[in-house]
Amino acid sequence: MKNILKPALKPVLSLFFVSLLGLTPLIHADEENDESDVTLTYVEWSTEVASTNVVKVVLEEQGYNTDIMAVTAIWMWQAVASGDADGHVSAWLPTTHDYYFKAVQDRVENLGPNLKGTKIGLVVPSYVTIHSIDELNANAEKFGSQIRGIDPGAGLMSKTKDVMEHYNLNFQLEKGSDATMTAALADAIQKKEWIVVTGWTPHWKFSTWDLKYLDDPKG
Repeated sequence: MKNILKPALKPVLSLFFVSLLGLTPLIHADEENDESDVTLTYVEWSTEVASTNVVKVVLEEQGYNTDIMAVTAIWMWQAVASGDADGHVSAWLPTTHDYYFKAVQDRVENLGPNLKGTKIGLVVPSYVTIHSIDELNANAEKFGSQIRGIDPGAGLMSKTKDVMEHYNLNFQLEKGSDATMTAALADAIQKKEWIVVTGWTPHWKFSTWDLKYLDDPKG
């Protein structure tokens, strides 16, 4: 993950990110240094809601008037690039959001990695007896031939489609949201049903249920 912030905020935020979250700032490249009003964009994924609100509190303690704005993944990037927003802490780089970043990289500044040890992939409850993506097709009926996804603009959904094509999976990738994905997961676990979802770490679902990533032998 990485984030985007105005140049004026870099001294404040770099200290905060190193000492507390290790979050990485990206900034809108053309902003002046005397701004006291800050707008941060984010997508309503649980991790981004948490990190954005933490940054909001810290900025307000430093005297900045800070607004946060929930948007889609595409608009989160475009708003910063256009100057309609000042930054975000929701950039999953270098892979998941690489497409978004490359489209605007000449209009934002990447202040470096902020949270290390993140992971994405296909996730199942631990009681599911398969361990690898290449076992999905043979067990498609048990999963209802569905992969529960999140919002369609998320980079994770694009990466999941790539994986499905790579493994020639006979599954439907269901669009939804972080909330609908975790609700479906909770319902399936309560019933001890098989389910596969798009997943990422960190996420609270891993501390709530016993889950595992499916191995990706093709990388």
